[in-house]
This record gives sequence, C-alpha cells and structure tokens, in this order.
Amino acid sequence: MADSIREKRSAAAAEVAAIMNNEEISDADFKRAEELDAEITALDLEIENKTEAMKANAERALARPTIEIAGAGRMNDGSELDSFMRWFQSAGKQERALNTGDDSSVIPTVLADEMIRKRAAVSAVRQMPAVSVVNYENDTELSAVNARMTVGLVAEGASITNSEPTFRRVNKFLGLSSKVQTHLTDEIIADSRPDIVQEVLLQQAEGHGLFWESQYCTSTAFDSTAGDRTEGLMVSPNQYTLAGWGAAPNNLATTETYVTTDAGTKVQSLVNAKIADVPAQYWNAGGNWIMGQAFYAELLGMTDDNGRPIFQPNFDSSGARGLEMGSLFGDPVFVTSEAPTADSTGDVLATYVSGGTYRVADRGAYRSFFDPYTHSGSGKVAYISSMRSDARFLTQGEGVSYLLHA
Repeated sequence: MADSIREKRSAAAAEVAAIMNNEEISDADFKRAEELDAEITALDLEIENKTEAMKANAERALARPTIEIAGAGRMNDGSELDSFMRWFQSAGKQERALNTGDDSSVIPTVLADEMIRKRAAVSAVRQMPAVSVVNYENDTELSAVNARMTVGLVAEGASITNSEPTFRRVNKFLGLSSKVQTHLTDEIIADSRPDIVQEVLLQQAEGHGLFWESQYCTSTAFDSTAGDRTEGLMVSPNQYTLAGWGAAPNNLATTETYVTTDAGTKVQSLVNAKIADVPAQYWNAGGNWIMGQAFYAELLGMTDDNGRPIFQPNFDSSGARGLEMGSLFGDPVFVTSEAPTADSTGDVLATYVSGGTYRVADRGAYRSFFDPYTHSGSGKVAYISSMRSDARFLTQGEGVSYLLHA
C-alpha cells in the first residue's frame, strides 16, 4: 500500500526534474510542474498517514491482554481462559482459515465491533479445591509418606516394638511443554473488525487449557519412554501403561463397579464409591467428584427410594462457580468435557478425589510473544504461545476412588 504511493511520488518527482532540466520552460510545462508539486505534497501526506496507521496497527497487536494460567492461585471461575473456539462464516463457508486469498471476507468491515463466540470455562481439574495447583520454577521431586507407623498395646515391662514410617519419592514434575503459533497477514490485522489478534490470543490460551485438561484427566503413559508422564486423574490403576514400573501411581486407589440393575443399585454404587471405599479420615480433607458430561446427565435423573434427587444443583446462574455444578453427598461435583470415553467394562465414569491427593504443577508462567521478523518476507507475523505443566498423585491413590463401568 505505502510502497505503491511512494512509487507514484517518485514518478511525479522525476517528471518535475525532467521539466526543470529543460533550457526553456513553457507556460504549459510550468503549470504541469505546479500540479506535480501539489501532487507530491499530497502523496507525502498520504505516506505519512499510512506509516502512522501501520505503526498503530503493530502497537495494537502488541498491546494484547496478559493471559495467566493459575500457578499458586486457582482458576475459580475459569476467567483466565474463559473463551472457546468460534467458526468464521462468510461466502457460504462454515469453517474459515486465515491467510487465504479472501481474507477481506473473513470479517467484513461493515460489521460492528462484535465477535459472536462460543464460550466455556476450561479446566475442571484446576478448579477443584481438592486439587492443589502450584508453580515450580525448576524440576521438582517430592517426598511422600508411603506407610504410616504402627501403634499397639504393650504389656507392662515388655519391650516396645520399634515402628517406623516409610517414605517414597513422588516422580519429578517435569513441566512438559505445549506450544502453538499462528500466522497473520498484515492486511488481516489492519482490516479486521473487531480485532482478530485478540481473538487468536484467546483461542491459543484456551487451546493450551483444553490440552492440559485432557492430560490431567486421561493421560495413561505413567513414566513412559514417550515422555508423556502426566498422571491422569480419571484413569484407574489397571488402565496405566506402566513401562517397566511394578505398579500404577494410584495403585492403592479403590474401585467400585456401577451396578445398573435398578435405581437403588445405581445410588448404592455411588454411596460405596465414597462412603464404603474411601477411608473416613480422608473425608475431613474435603473431597470432590469429577465426571464427564454423559454420566453427569445420568446423575441429574437419579433419585433415592423415596423419589428424591440425590444430586443438589447449584442455584446460581451467574457462572461464578465455573464447572462446579452442584453437590453429591455433600461434596462438590465438577464436570469436564475432556473425560475419557466410558462405554466399556472397567472404564471410569467418575472419580472421587480427597483433598491433598493430587497436584497440578505448572513450570513458570504461561508465555505469549510476537515474532514480526521470521515471516516478514511473506507479509506475515507470528503469534506464539507455550505452557509448561504436569500433574502427579501425591499419595499412591489412597483417598481416591473410581466408579467403573460394569
């Protein structure tokens, strides 16, 4: 744009120079020189305006919002990543790609500054009070109690039996990386209404959130050579890929089969998953349920023998509680879109998690930066983001219970 204007100015200046180099200048030549001089002045002003506009576009692109993924804090309402993917719709196409030949129709300039978006809170796991979310700057190993000491009666004068607790090492929180980059052309950055840069940054942030939510819920490659070491919270002990290890990281967790004979057996299965299976001392730590959408839909219709619903929904339509949907037997229920498929025997329908049994560990802050150089020859800039995170059981599954498909 600015280059073509400069070419016009150069041509006008060359014509003026040619006129002024003539030994004799006619009235017509003099008039033409005056017209060209006025044109050059106008072009100079236009070049200045275009340059300032391009500078403003670049500054606007760089002035993106700071997006943080909770480290020591917690995403109570998912607001840090409160966004979801939306579809571009124009020219009869349902799904639009950036940097195509018809970028101008992606967001026509006649539209108001409004983006109709699909919205969702992102991570149910990170919102659970029973899950600790921390931030480590380096690789970190933790020591955890493996077995408590034994206390018993001793007769008068008898020798006291020595009893010592045992400890184990919690595998390193490695801070594995998820990364993504998006290329945008100069034209679409300048012409989009509303600002597509902000939309891209929000989508990147939520993309990381959804990816890690999937890892927190379903990762089965416990200490595998593939490097996928996150320990999935909705993976029962016999579903882990052990890669040479003798036991799953949650091998002491309890399991309860979901009996679907009638309404009573369904409710009793849920009661057993917490009350009968999880040691009572873990209840005091505060527990949470996490489940997928399909089982949550079934839970909504469950009643006791007197026809009373067993699930108590949140009577709050503000969204302030994020993905906490209500309570079951006094414990908060969280629903995730990234739960594993549960349609075969042994698949996890829901997990009961006691406080202090599972930790999400971020490695540093969520990072997002702007690269205007690498692809400048194609008239593109790159927006790049990355997140480092991991998750581990702090116990060997004590205080955790799985409701399994029959």
